[in-house]
Amino acid sequence: MKILSGRFGGRIINTNSKLPYRPTKARVRKSLFDKLKSLQNKTVLDLFAGTGILGFEASSRGADSISFVENNRGSIDLLKVNIKKFSKVNCKIYNMDCFDFLKKASCYLYQT
Repeated sequence: MKILSGRFGGRIINTNSKLPYRPTKARVRKSLFDKLKSLQNKTVLDLFAGTGILGFEASSRGADSISFVENNRGSIDLLKVNIKKFSKVNCKIYNMDCFDFLKKASCYLYQT
């Protein structure tokens, strides 16, 4: 999979067909980010992160930081590999169920 646009446009992220995630198709990502327009000075939450493609696309388009939430250990390992390709991306991985994360989101996202 490739980042579509922005400062990381064209970069390829690692995937693994043996892991239980379903990457967001390029057409859907393009539509989503065209609708959102500028992400400058924004923080993005990538729930059910999988490969992290949505978060990396958001960062490529100007988001300041990304919070990845994923509970599958294999997907987290893959996320860590992909994060190394984007050394200037400010991100954090939460290894937990997305619904549990949302119940406690203010504790995680607003820490100083």
